[in-house]
Amino acid sequence: MSKKPTIHLVSDADKAPATGPQPLTTLGKAGRTLWDQVSSEFDISGVETRTLLSQVCESADRLARIRAAIDKTGEVIITRTGLPKANPAIQAEIACRNFIVRTLARLGLQSPPGRGSGRPGGVNCGYTGDE
Repeated sequence: MSKKPTIHLVSDADKAPATGPQPLTTLGKAGRTLWDQVSSEFDISGVETRTLLSQVCESADRLARIRAAIDKTGEVIITRTGLPKANPAIQAEIACRNFIVRTLARLGLQSPPGRGSGRPGGVNCGYTGDE
C-alpha cells in the first residue's frame, strides 16, 4: 500500500507568491485557475503532490472543454432513428468530475479552518444510533 502524499495548509504569512511552484504541464484557463487556488492555500512542494495536482488541473481543462461541447450540442441529442437520448459526453463529464474530487481528497485537500463544508458541527438530527 503506497503512502498517502502529505499536504499542509499554508498560513496567510506563508502563502506562495505568484512565482510559487509551477505546474508540471502547460495548463489552460480552468486548470491554471485551480492550480493557483490550491497552491496559494496549500504547500504543494512534493513531487508526488505536484504530479497529482497537475493531473487534476489537466482534468479541469478537459472538463471545461467537455462542458463547452455539451453546451453547444445539448444535454439531449437526437439519434439517427429520431429518438432522443442523453448526450454521451455527459458520462465523460461525470468521470472527469469524479477524478478531480477523488484525487483532491487523496491529496488531503480540505477547506481551511472557518471555511468548512457540509453541516455545521453540533447540529442534532435526532439520530442517536441507539435504534
